[in-house]
Amino acid sequence: MTQEEKIHAALASGKMDAEKLGAKVGRDARLLESIFRGTSSKLPRVKFGCSKALVLLSVKHPNLIYGEIDKVIALLGSDNQILKWNAIAILGNLATVDQRRRLPGLLERLFGFLSGGELITANNAISALSKIGRALPG
Repeated sequence: MTQEEKIHAALASGKMDAEKLGAKVGRDARLLESIFRGTSSKLPRVKFGCSKALVLLSVKHPNLIYGEIDKVIALLGSDNQILKWNAIAILGNLATVDQRRRLPGLLERLFGFLSGGELITANNAISALSKIGRALPG
């Protein structure tokens, strides 16, 4: 069984949660790809555990997640609302480390979530936009 399979199995069985997973990835960044792959799992505990771990990592280790910003941006287009909400939150958390100035190019898309008719999505966008505005005032 691969390390990825072990992690996903532990999430699926409830033996591991997002906090433990985030700490594990914080110690071994090579596991990050497995976490991103886990967001496409058919098992809800795996999918959402991986997604929540990414949010936690974006707070504690934003540079680690920033290296994979394209994967986070891809999650914005997810049909799954929770994955979309978490991607929005992650982008807000990455504002402090946006050296390549990727986030200003996403502002229109994030502003679009404000009038999309989905209150939770709008709330997440407001939170992310406020973080981006504080970190990148220009």
